Amino acid sequence: MSRPQSNLIQAAVVISAHGIRGQVKLRSLLPYPEELEEIDTLSDAFGKKNYAIKITSGTAPQYIASIEGIKDRNAAELLKKLVLYTTAENISEPENNHLIGKAVKTADGKAYGVISEVANYGAGDVVEIKKENGETEMLPFNEQFILVDGDNIIVTPPDYLEAEKK
Repeated sequence: MSRPQSNLIQAAVVISAHGIRGQVKLRSLLPYPEELEEIDTLSDAFGKKNYAIKITSGTAPQYIASIEGIKDRNAAELLKKLVLYTTAENISEPENNHLIGKAVKTADGKAYGVISEVANYGAGDVVEIKKENGETEMLPFNEQFILVDGDNIIVTPPDYLEAEKK
């Protein structure tokens, strides 16, 4: 039994068929969704079957694309929910990955946790923090919640998180 290749990164998922000529709707899963426009070949999770794609319209993170060999709606329907992969060299690292492992404090200087991941799911960067109590929290990476001041990273947790503590 084959195992998925560990060096592959999820690049897109086929959402549905589009029209009658075999086109599909794709949702980019990349940290920078628009980079899907620059990739012309994706693969399955095993790296064995390649899919030559050509994006014909749409904007990040959702596109309309043609896949080589898929000529009609019936063939396109069979690809629904198919996850397509690429290799790391085809994509950029998120800009804020240098923050991973950095300590996070509250505005009053109390230790809050450590940044464990910075991701972008298509609506802006999200910071995952492993809190001091072992829980994980995800917050939008914007000045309302996360402030980077030189080497200091200051978090302002949402009100509902603070209310849970009381």
